[in-house]
Amino acid sequence: MSGGSARARRRGGKRPAGPAVSTEAPSASAPAPPRDPAERSGRTEEERHPILAIASTALALGFYLWALAGHEPMSNTEMRVSGFEPLAGLATALGGGVAAAVVLGIVLYAFAPLRSRLGAVALAAAGFYLSAGAPAIGRAAIVIAPLAVVAELLWLELRKPRALPGSFLLALHAGAFVSALGFFHDWPRYAAGWKGFVSNLSALVKLLL
Repeated sequence: MSGGSARARRRGGKRPAGPAVSTEAPSASAPAPPRDPAERSGRTEEERHPILAIASTALALGFYLWALAGHEPMSNTEMRVSGFEPLAGLATALGGGVAAAVVLGIVLYAFAPLRSRLGAVALAAAGFYLSAGAPAIGRAAIVIAPLAVVAELLWLELRKPRALPGSFLLALHAGAFVSALGFFHDWPRYAAGWKGFVSNLSALVKLLL
């Protein structure tokens, strides 16, 4: 009885009731909408978050102004020297760096074609940390630092690499700021050990060769 009913259903062309299954393939040509509303407007990272680029530039400028003031490095890094303040004038220099960076940011942001250059300026400003070499090579480091900034700006303008995220750039500047400050004051230790390092290296070369 059940076999006859099944044959009757097949002859009648009827299918058992069930959920409808679509046989159309999903379209792959429709692009996904931008997740960030700022992406739809075509704005760059620097235009969306200019404060991060300005803060990064402020750190580099502040350190350069501090080195430009001609501070002396610590003569003894093992103990605190009485009357010597290793961070003297740093707060004032950072204040000047913030003011200069804000003015520069306002000038660049005021002109639409230059807004996208905020990130390049912040990245190139890392050259100012080369002024930390003043205890090693004298005032020449003060001259080399801005020249390095200009050279990097020209390179960025010619190559136009992909801009770094503002938060990542600020983290890099914070690390470079602390490292440059440490190198500035630790140079006497490096200088004292340099002669011994060269002597040991020469002895090793003679031993191996």
